[in-house]
Amino acid sequence: MPTENAEPSRTETNETREALLRVSEGRLLEARFQPIVELQRGRIAAYECLTRPARESGFENPLALFDAAEGEGMLWDIERVARDNSFEAASEWPEGVLLFMNCSPQVIGDPRFLDSLREGLKRAGGVLPRRVVIEITERSDEQADCVVLDQVQQLRDEGYQIAIDDVGAGTSGLNRIMSIRPSWLKLDRALVADIDKDRAKKNLVRFMVHFARLSGVRIIAEGIERREELGTLIELGVPYGQGYLLGMPGDYSQRLDPELQDLMCAGWKSTSGSAMRDPRSVGVISITTEATLVDATQSATEIAQVFLHDRKLLGVLAMDGHESIGWVSRERALRAASDGRADLPISSLLGDDVHRVCASTTIVEALEIAAARCDADAGTPLIVTDGERVRGIVTVRDLLNTAAEVCLAVQTRTNQTTGLPGRVRCDEQVIGLIERHAARGDLPIAGPDAAFIDIRNLASYNEAFGFELGDELLQELVGQLCSLVNAGGRDAFLGHLGDDRFLMITSTGRVRSLASKLAEGFERRLRHNDRLVRSNTGDLAPVGVRINICLDPFSTIDSIRAFYELERRGGQATIEDASDSSVSVVRTGLGAA
Repeated sequence: MPTENAEPSRTETNETREALLRVSEGRLLEARFQPIVELQRGRIAAYECLTRPARESGFENPLALFDAAEGEGMLWDIERVARDNSFEAASEWPEGVLLFMNCSPQVIGDPRFLDSLREGLKRAGGVLPRRVVIEITERSDEQADCVVLDQVQQLRDEGYQIAIDDVGAGTSGLNRIMSIRPSWLKLDRALVADIDKDRAKKNLVRFMVHFARLSGVRIIAEGIERREELGTLIELGVPYGQGYLLGMPGDYSQRLDPELQDLMCAGWKSTSGSAMRDPRSVGVISITTEATLVDATQSATEIAQVFLHDRKLLGVLAMDGHESIGWVSRERALRAASDGRADLPISSLLGDDVHRVCASTTIVEALEIAAARCDADAGTPLIVTDGERVRGIVTVRDLLNTAAEVCLAVQTRTNQTTGLPGRVRCDEQVIGLIERHAARGDLPIAGPDAAFIDIRNLASYNEAFGFELGDELLQELVGQLCSLVNAGGRDAFLGHLGDDRFLMITSTGRVRSLASKLAEGFERRLRHNDRLVRSNTGDLAPVGVRINICLDPFSTIDSIRAFYELERRGGQATIEDASDSSVSVVRTGLGAA
């Protein structure tokens, strides 16, 4: 009798190989498509192709199939059929919809891989390489990566996009991301599950979102199964999602739930708006968590059992009918259950001070309420109510963390001197426009224009007259910019990049006239500034405004770095069709033709 760990017999190996040959030669694989959703707009942006063995294949599930194929050295044969099925289905899709396709590193590293992709796309017809995203699982070993890296650049050169799958589940982590430099990162379900309840996961995903924004990488959260998870991911700024809540693997014809679409759009709009608000207006309801409610007549012993059953529970809210009458901490309930108060109702364990706040209370107001309590009650949560209804609790830790996060968000997203959107918001705006153009494909439509604006020789002026007067100059420029940007069309955006640098984005064809008006108006105002007249005629370098125009830049760049490189090029550009020598033009995409 074979032992439990015995190797499969030669007969079993031959049977497995024959079954795999039947699958490969008979194309006994079925394609299932799971939607990848753009959370900001509530629309399907792509589908991931998931391979399932046909009923007559002899394999019960995909894991058994691919494990057997790897063991028999037939991954190439099985994945080739899966790719062909994917291409055939995708050939019927609209132009803007992407196809995500899992490929093992062993297959990607095969010298035949690129030719196989070309042949598969040619047979299917209607699918261009730029619509195909090759997913590389993060769980693969680093040895395979050495081979994969040689192919990745060739894939990019042909127009394919690269994604790293299962980020957060493997062991290679950031090293792999930095070596492969993907266009997409797919966060593993392990990071997404219960993220609404886990601060560490929130912080990690927040870091990944910030990294992705700065690197021009798009993030997809996988395995979204609950609305609370979806809401938290939107709040953190994750742009794309995938999971059973959004759509099951099935046919391409499936559509999103309209109620979920509305939830996503409203959630994203709310998050974008609240990020720019003053900390004093952020409501405490945004950080309220569900409380465990218990009847105030229950004994200390009964409540102690609740705590022993849930070791993470910090306290319970005692209720007298619909009214909350106080908070019972874990420590207090367990101590009472172990002494002479075990049979007493928990209402006898409550203090006199019940810390209630209404749902409309702001973070700042809640902090003031918490700070005014006595030392003995300093760690007690605030009970959040909406009329008579209990909405939940807010812990002191959540209050402090949220206050710090909101203050940091305001500091980084809004420039303190001018009040305009700061560098982070500028980066987000640029990334959004790059992604919008990528989704548009090869359609010959010119996109928005941009202008980099700065005050020449402001440093010398600050040294001569002081920073307060330098700030006045900045405000003078901001005032004129704000008055002009309203004429910038639906794509109009104005941001402060830092120091004396600004970014203006306008709809197609409007940036030239606005730049000329700004240059003329600012120079005219400067002529009425006595200090500037004296400085410009003395030893100081002349002060003025410089504007570098970029026509349709978002059709030719694919990253934040490439966009800001245009600003540097503008300093070397030739003056073209501009009414003022302070305006230069950088010719880029369709709008420059």
